[in-house]
Amino acid sequence: MAAMSVRQVIQYADSWKLLSSRIDIATASALESANVQREVFAMAQNLGIGLNEAAGAFTRLSQSVKEMGGSSRDALGRVHSNCFVVSFAPFVV
Repeated sequence: MAAMSVRQVIQYADSWKLLSSRIDIATASALESANVQREVFAMAQNLGIGLNEAAGAFTRLSQSVKEMGGSSRDALGRVHSNCFVVSFAPFVV
């Protein structure tokens, strides 16, 4: 049982490191990366979606948004809107 818990902690740490690295690549500075990570985590918690899904949506959208002159904040807003709609889709009849 304890070995399973240790394994899970290692998997969570590995997942967080990968997620953090993907956000680092999509942002311009360490401060921006830290802010985005905090926002993505809060978004996942508030909307009840997976952290990997929220971070993946940000990293996919941020490049396009920045190419159109937007910022990380703009990308986060779009991700939040899209994730909000998707998270409540099963309840819409």
